[in-house]
Amino acid sequence: MADTETKHDLSAVQSETAGHAGNGATKTPRVDAARRQQILAELEQLRHEMSSQFTDLTEDEVNALADELVDEAVAGLIKQGRIQYEG
Repeated sequence: MADTETKHDLSAVQSETAGHAGNGATKTPRVDAARRQQILAELEQLRHEMSSQFTDLTEDEVNALADELVDEAVAGLIKQGRIQYEG
């Protein structure tokens, strides 16, 4: 997947959830199952593309970096109020 396609697809995800933050809504926006599968497939493709760019890292290092980035992204979304976490 080309970088411009990835940016476009991620923009679509952002626009699907736009307007939910700060509007007093208590429910997390839901994405239908088909769209969720599409997003997961796109993220898996992106993971594959990115891991092939870091050939000097082991698979464990790439996975650790990916986990760190996801944690940071989720923490940011929670802080913005765009998602809720009950853990």
